[in-house]
Amino acid sequence: MDDHLKSPVAAVDTGVPTREFLAVRSRALTAIRGFFIARGFLEIETPVRIPAPAMELHIDAPPAGLGHWLRTSPELHMKRLLAAGCERIFQMGRASAKVNEARVTT
Repeated sequence: MDDHLKSPVAAVDTGVPTREFLAVRSRALTAIRGFFIARGFLEIETPVRIPAPAMELHIDAPPAGLGHWLRTSPELHMKRLLAAGCERIFQMGRASAKVNEARVTT
């Protein structure tokens, strides 16, 4: 293995995660899941590619082709599940956002 890939910061330096980094990430995700599951929460997964983006003032959803976008937050789908009676849910997933700096005011 190349020496630069043995570095604990190789994931940052080269974009290639080290085994140590992946192991720490895995343990962290397992601990977070365990925390919620032990308290009676159900892990769910909502769509990442959606047919219409949520209207947000400072965040644009990245296009995902064929008239779809990547979600900027799982919030809307999770609220639908809550409204349908699915209580005590959690999700660990990705969200994509492109901040439109032209619309951000200070």
